[in-house]
Amino acid sequence: IMKKIYKVSKLFTATIIFYALFLVAGVALIFVKGVQKGVDFQSGLVAKVRFAPTVLALTYEGTDSVTFSQDTRGIHIVTTSINAENKTESFLFSEYKTVGDFIAGSTRIVGLKAESKGADSVSLASLFTSSTEGTRLSSKALNLYSLEPVSTPLSADSVRKSLSDISGLTVQQVGEEALRTFQFRLADNDPAKNTSDNLKSILTAALVKTYGAGNFAYLSSDFMGSQFSAALVQQSALLVFFSIVLIFLYVMVRFKWNFSLAAIVALMFDTFTMVVYMVLMRMEFSTFTVAALLTIIGYSVNDTVVMFDRIRENTRLFPDMIGRDIIDKSITEVFGRSVITTVTTIAAVLILFLFTEGSTRDFANVLLVGLISGVITTLLIAPIILDRTCGAKRGQEIIKSKVAA
Repeated sequence: IMKKIYKVSKLFTATIIFYALFLVAGVALIFVKGVQKGVDFQSGLVAKVRFAPTVLALTYEGTDSVTFSQDTRGIHIVTTSINAENKTESFLFSEYKTVGDFIAGSTRIVGLKAESKGADSVSLASLFTSSTEGTRLSSKALNLYSLEPVSTPLSADSVRKSLSDISGLTVQQVGEEALRTFQFRLADNDPAKNTSDNLKSILTAALVKTYGAGNFAYLSSDFMGSQFSAALVQQSALLVFFSIVLIFLYVMVRFKWNFSLAAIVALMFDTFTMVVYMVLMRMEFSTFTVAALLTIIGYSVNDTVVMFDRIRENTRLFPDMIGRDIIDKSITEVFGRSVITTVTTIAAVLILFLFTEGSTRDFANVLLVGLISGVITTLLIAPIILDRTCGAKRGQEIIKSKVAA
């Protein structure tokens, strides 16, 4: 029994009108609202911060130069006297297991004061310093932090809410919640006035106000200048462009030029749809959203190639059938496969969207829109191009078989 063939070609005219209106409306929306760039694509501060209390403070009063260092073996205090002689006192973790042990042993260094700010039973190996504090000891205390006294995990959502007053700030969890480590991105909205130090001061003041001084440490901090961010924008655009060019060449080699054109037009509409959605929802363009664009480009072209394979197969099975009828027949045959595949993928991405926050959720959000757009363009936009280029031809004229009849 021959399966009923759906006359999808009857929808082609309505589809052209709809997408023409969508194209005009989308371009107008982009010009009116503008693209909201994330800190990845504009200058700003990127800092990794861990929330942990100070458990030990080191100060030095004397004429020598004293520096602090720490490695996987232990803590090392290097004293350089006036005559340039160095003396190193090492406190190995195998011998000095707790903060109390270190405080007792540090008394042999003249002028060094080690003051406990927490429990003396805290493991010495768990201590870490802030990257913003120097290694040279002075009358100003060098704070050492530890997660050991902390038992309550900290989520990115709670940190994001507590710092919601800072404009242009994004927060991302690094590792598990128990590690209490986050990456902060603070956009530079005024490159003429702001500097790395200014942005860090804004972030530090907010952290001190919310969590208190001495309860967090900078693990790293970097400032992305406007020149670098502009280069990143250019590289991302080139990445998307070359991806589309390579797909065009691949489809053209595997099929014919009009098939390649159909695939690229469909991909461009998918990309445009996702961009318009991000502008409409005021989502930031970041490396995560670029990754979503590239993911959809690869996913959508796979669906399109499957449909092209079916069209080519049908041109060989029905060489006397009109091209438009072959397109309708092929779409009917791959319709179930395309929809089921897309729905199962959407189910997985939907879980990611519902149970994540921040940039990961944005990635899933854009991906959902791209998946829905991809199945529509595969079943409607790409066939329209084929219909306009070979819809009136017979099967044997669309793709000439290399195998003799």
